[in-house]
Amino acid sequence: MAIAESSRNFPREPGPTVYGYVRHDQADEVLIAFQKKEIQQFCRARSIQLQEIFVDRHTGGNDAGRTSFIRLVDALSIGNSLGVVLPDLNHLSPNEVVRLRLLDQIVPTGADVIVIPDDPDFRVDGA
Repeated sequence: MAIAESSRNFPREPGPTVYGYVRHDQADEVLIAFQKKEIQQFCRARSIQLQEIFVDRHTGGNDAGRTSFIRLVDALSIGNSLGVVLPDLNHLSPNEVVRLRLLDQIVPTGADVIVIPDDPDFRVDGA
């Protein structure tokens, strides 16, 4: 498993399939919509086919009971995707120990974790 940054070169032709993942402590639908759009634009700019975006609402960074994350890992386990796109690693957890535990669930799938770079050129409307 690799955690990719902006330097990763993706093919321009229709290519790999990925999933997206967003987690929020609150159900801030405006922010969730913004981050989903950010994932969509990131994938579109790289000709990556976005299969689905999984969203966990009202889920703290330390919460283990993440229905959508479990569904994401199940989808990655099928093995027909490149990986998962995240707005940033805090969408797994701001707590490094919890984040590593969640990454340990992704590793056996062989999927990459692709983090949208913190670069205005890659962000929706430069945000």
